[in-house]
Amino acid sequence: MLFRQEAIDQSANRLYGGELILPKISFLAIGTFLAIWVIFLVSWLMTSHYSKRTLVSGWLETTDEIVKIYLLVPVEAAANVTEGQSFEIRYDATLNQKYASSRIRVIRIPDSIWVASESDPIHMDLNTQAYKIEAILDDSVSPHNQIIPLKSGVTLQADILSRDKALMAWLLELI
Repeated sequence: MLFRQEAIDQSANRLYGGELILPKISFLAIGTFLAIWVIFLVSWLMTSHYSKRTLVSGWLETTDEIVKIYLLVPVEAAANVTEGQSFEIRYDATLNQKYASSRIRVIRIPDSIWVASESDPIHMDLNTQAYKIEAILDDSVSPHNQIIPLKSGVTLQADILSRDKALMAWLLELI
């Protein structure tokens, strides 16, 4: 006989593949791992949020010991701003301070879009439509927890949440 019987059997059953010397991993273990991974991924997609922040500019005005802050919020970001909402603001320049911030609370959102005037300390692009939102100070914080001397005309910036969507809804929009 020219060939051994094992070689003949192997050529007859070659579509079944060769032998694997590694120990077999249970299909149950692989399936369980994949199911847990898919459950984790779906729960993460359902609970996560995609948010976009918009940097807005503003200024400060003081009258009769009342400090008012005016923020120029673009129209697309103003939809997420409500009266009573709090924001963290950063002052562009204060006396002898590298960093200063405050917490503000929105007290008035106008019904009409802001029109630029010469008296406003901030000048925006004329093509940008914005609301002039009025706020008051909740507190003032400096790097060393000192009170910040505030004067009219001080410019400032704030991050406004302009879009907040569930991650799953955002991904489904792409399809």
